[in-house]
Amino acid sequence: MQLCAVAGAVVCSLLCYTAPQSVWFDKERPSASGMSMRVFFWRSLVIFFLILAFIGVLVPGIPFTVFLILAAWAASKGWPAIDDWLVNHPKYGHLIRDWRANGTIPRKAKVIASVMMLCSGILMLFTNAPLLVKIFTDVVMALVCIWMWSRPEPVPDQHVQP
Repeated sequence: MQLCAVAGAVVCSLLCYTAPQSVWFDKERPSASGMSMRVFFWRSLVIFFLILAFIGVLVPGIPFTVFLILAAWAASKGWPAIDDWLVNHPKYGHLIRDWRANGTIPRKAKVIASVMMLCSGILMLFTNAPLLVKIFTDVVMALVCIWMWSRPEPVPDQHVQP
């Protein structure tokens, strides 16, 4: 729980530092009643997925790319400024653009995610977790791995441009 709080604080700090102010504030101020519940839901989901993506950078077994794509998906529903920022990000934007255009996942991301899930699955076997939990998590990770490897890979040097 403390890791999530720290990761959330770091993600918010990094986002506030690297994103222009126009990303965080709408051009039109919300009405007296505030933002709609729909917008609040999507924006909360964006922040949640960005926190998980950041944790995925630090913690083995948690995929970064998947949560980044989910954050972009949620941002496209209720936070267009963050969506634009993520899609045009100089380092990670190509992952989102390639996914949206062709549903592709880079081979490097597949290999890293597979190795991390394998390591996590093996480590899980040595914990005190109930046997059903161990089996369930290993099966879910295996299914995610199968799905991930069934996705096409982007053609080198042909990333979708913003």
